Amino acid sequence: MGTDINAFLEKTDREDSPSFSGIPHDQTWLFGKFCINRDYHLFDALANGRSVQFDPSEVERHALYPPRGIPADLSYDVAIEYYDLIMEPADIDSRFSTGYEFVSKSEAEIRVSTGRSHYGQVTALWPYSEKSPLWSVVSKPYFHNPGWLTLEEIREALDHFKITMSEVDIEFRALLRAMEELDQESSPWHVRLTFWFEK
Repeated sequence: MGTDINAFLEKTDREDSPSFSGIPHDQTWLFGKFCINRDYHLFDALANGRSVQFDPSEVERHALYPPRGIPADLSYDVAIEYYDLIMEPADIDSRFSTGYEFVSKSEAEIRVSTGRSHYGQVTALWPYSEKSPLWSVVSKPYFHNPGWLTLEEIREALDHFKITMSEVDIEFRALLRAMEELDQESSPWHVRLTFWFEK
């Protein structure tokens, strides 16, 4: 079985913050999800996406920016793809959709104990938010090497691996072009590429 990437372009308002805040309840928006074909050289350049499966001594080159983990200020649309909501059946109100898959506290504990998942917090939706502003969540166990990069960091990461634009597929070039348009000084947005891998 091969390795795939889940890639999302997220944005936040420049007027609200000088950059992404890293605070769960601060608003971040999804610009788009990009379907990028398998390219293990590219995956390793971004965050050791493929080479993490091998002995470090066998890896010729490591990512310039090691995986940073998933941002705490994820947009809602990205959070529901990465996390499951920790909630007992008795606490679920079937009248209101959360968008998340549910897991029990005991199941979440088992996931984390294996080392394949981790806990997080996301902004709770109404009416649940009346009890608590944040929800406890746990990452899906088949994702690995989550991270995020700015446009400039992506360019540096590709250069570190000596990857040129002619070597990457059109979907990734389109993603970079979108980042270039959104990342101009005249733009009202800050942007980042948020991603993780799965196999």
